[in-house]
Amino acid sequence: AARYRSKKEGSGAMADVKDILGLPKGGAEGAGAGAGAAAKPKAKIQKPAGMSREAFALLDQSHPIMPSVLGQLTKKAKAEKTKIRSQWRWKLFKNAARSDGLELYHWERIHGAPGSKMGTMGADGEYVFSKYNKKIKTYRYDDEEYRTLLSGDPSWSREESDYLMDMCERFDLRFVVIADRYDFNGATRKVEDLKQRYYDVARKLVIAREGSEKAAAHNPVVKRPFNADHERERKRALEIVSARSA
Repeated sequence: AARYRSKKEGSGAMADVKDILGLPKGGAEGAGAGAGAAAKPKAKIQKPAGMSREAFALLDQSHPIMPSVLGQLTKKAKAEKTKIRSQWRWKLFKNAARSDGLELYHWERIHGAPGSKMGTMGADGEYVFSKYNKKIKTYRYDDEEYRTLLSGDPSWSREESDYLMDMCERFDLRFVVIADRYDFNGATRKVEDLKQRYYDVARKLVIAREGSEKAAAHNPVVKRPFNADHERERKRALEIVSARSA
């Protein structure tokens, strides 16, 4: 009985080992069946269409072929794609961001075509990219305002003030660019000088048009006046810090 129990326990342990390794639990019959199954010839892997012979030769039976977009599928996709034809038209358009009324022509996709996307012309006929042409509001004065408000600075004439305002409007208050392009009768100005003149003019115009400084206190030009001396000191301090060695 002890020998029977030992044999039974050994058989159970072997069954557990086979279960862990994924082997068949049968005895001689299972082994015979496994041998018979192993004796069957394996199916030969066919070379997929569209794969070169050299690439197929690199594959082994132990390396499964992963699904991929082969030549025949690519040709089928191209054939289906060519069935959809986009519809285009040689069309006149105007850019609302331009003030010279320039008229140009370009190819425009017709709205409603199969698979079409939004073109460069909106449903209202306007050039869709003209909405990104954002212009900064600049302050301008008339003759009366200049005579009563702005003529007190002897370092700036009316002609040069007009030139500065034109440059500010043209380059959207990019004062570094303005200073680089600034050339009034051969004279040049520093960035701080250009800023000081423009914001002084803007501040006086805002206060005069609002009626008082208190009424115009909400405007950033009045609320935070530009200080050229402080700007020069700030740049000088920045240069000192940048010049310090590690």
